[in-house]
Amino acid sequence: MENTELEALLEKRKTAQANLSEALKGLSGVNPMSLMMGGFKSLGGIAAQFESVAHLNDLVITELATRALENG
Repeated sequence: MENTELEALLEKRKTAQANLSEALKGLSGVNPMSLMMGGFKSLGGIAAQFESVAHLNDLVITELATRALENG
C-alpha cells in the first residue's frame, strides 16, 4: 500500500469515528425499556458504524504491522 492510500484510509477512519461519536450522542438519555422493547430503531445503524470503524482500524493496523515487519 502506498503512503497516499494509507493517508486516505486514515482519513476515512477519522471520518467514520467522528460519525460514530455523533451517533452515540443520540443514545444519551435513552430509556433502557425502549431498547428492550425494540422501540429504538437506529441501533442497527450504530452497529453498522461500529463495524465500519472496526474494519478500518483493522486495515490500518495490518498495514502498519506489515511495514514494521518489512523494515525490521
